[in-house]
Amino acid sequence: MNRTEKHLATGSGNAVERALNAHDRTVSLNYQIPHCLILLVIILFHGTAFAQSPSITGRWKLDHDASTDSADELKGIRKSKVMPHRDPEPIVDSGGLGNTQKRYWQYANEGDEWRRSRELVHAGPLQRLLESNNLEIVADQDGYLFIYADGYERKVVPNPGGRVFTANGDELVQTAIGFTLAYWKDDVLVFETRIEKGGRLNEWVSVSPDGQKLSLRIEIDNRDWKWIAKINRLYDRVSGNDS
Repeated sequence: MNRTEKHLATGSGNAVERALNAHDRTVSLNYQIPHCLILLVIILFHGTAFAQSPSITGRWKLDHDASTDSADELKGIRKSKVMPHRDPEPIVDSGGLGNTQKRYWQYANEGDEWRRSRELVHAGPLQRLLESNNLEIVADQDGYLFIYADGYERKVVPNPGGRVFTANGDELVQTAIGFTLAYWKDDVLVFETRIEKGGRLNEWVSVSPDGQKLSLRIEIDNRDWKWIAKINRLYDRVSGNDS
């Protein structure tokens, strides 16, 4: 093979090698593109997952027009317990003790009737939840402190494990209302409470995307009530100028 033939052969070989290298780079680039797309999707996903939702903390004022009237919802809800009334037999003696005894029982019966009448329109410790026109929510260590209009403070600790009940009950928080399990479900803070005197109280707390409205949905299943009370309360955020 002469010099010219060698040069042509060498040039052809280099051309083939360059073509193969270019092909390899193209193939490598084609493999890199899907990896870049996957990485981009992962970044976007984590950015969305860790995006901060509007906080429930702050001061809130009830929007009466947009909220359920709790008095209307609870009207006539309590089961009537008609107790048979029987006058005690008077005790007759020379000192007039019979009349005194009769008056005593009369006043005692009137007191019982007054207490029963008062309970017909009152939900006990739950009443402060249903009548609070103002609500303040403060971040408190591992949870929140709900402060109602009458100054009542209610500790809420969301369970990191979600809706999980354990044998020792460490996930429950006891208040005057009962034992409460709190947990986050997506962007909604859920309370499940065993009412002290029997029954269940469920609450759902959420904030609008702009962070200016707080929704509180309440369901009360009391064994002494005729139906499950369902009450929706909508609050507006109170700015610093409005406080």
